[in-house]
Amino acid sequence: MSDGSEQYKYKKVDEMLIASIRKPLKKRDELRERFESLRNTCNNLICGPAFILYHYDTPIEDGLDVEAGYPVTQPVKIDEIKSRTLKEMYALTTVHNGSYEQMHEVSRKLHEYRSSRGLAAELSPREVYLKGPFMENPED
Repeated sequence: MSDGSEQYKYKKVDEMLIASIRKPLKKRDELRERFESLRNTCNNLICGPAFILYHYDTPIEDGLDVEAGYPVTQPVKIDEIKSRTLKEMYALTTVHNGSYEQMHEVSRKLHEYRSSRGLAAELSPREVYLKGPFMENPED
């Protein structure tokens, strides 16, 4: 009988330059507009998949402190879009192939697995979208 550990990988995530928009989020639907703005502004500078960083160390009364972004090849600083470098880190990862609505359950199981192995929680967990609702062509 499997303990489910084959679906999780502990791996090194390299340092990366990003362009992002960080502001409070009340509804996930608000992310579509942020990713569209990032794609339109950063266009040919984007060099990887969309991601979201959740900043749980920042208290927000109504919603979450969320940073939506893309890896980029050059710094960008236009209006609310800013660049910075994410430091190299080790991360517990999983890949979800299914509906976006199931992401909460996938995240819960990942955190249960992390906790059961004595691994510390990150204050800024990341979701990376290889495909899905925030992509330019969500069906791709």
